[in-house]
Amino acid sequence: MDRLQQLQKAKSLDDLARLLNYETKSLSYILYILSKQGDYYHEFEVPKRNGESRIIKAPNDKLKR
Repeated sequence: MDRLQQLQKAKSLDDLARLLNYETKSLSYILYILSKQGDYYHEFEVPKRNGESRIIKAPNDKLKR
């Protein structure tokens, strides 16, 4: 069974965490606690060559992992 089929058959948070090689407790924290705080991404600007700026939305470290 390929990975996509395994993900589609996941029935619980434990199943999903196991497929992602993640601890259930950590995945739960990201999904339920960080989502309430709105802390998935942080924004910053970087200058472009033409003088304008570009807004970057980078994921926090826990989401990135």
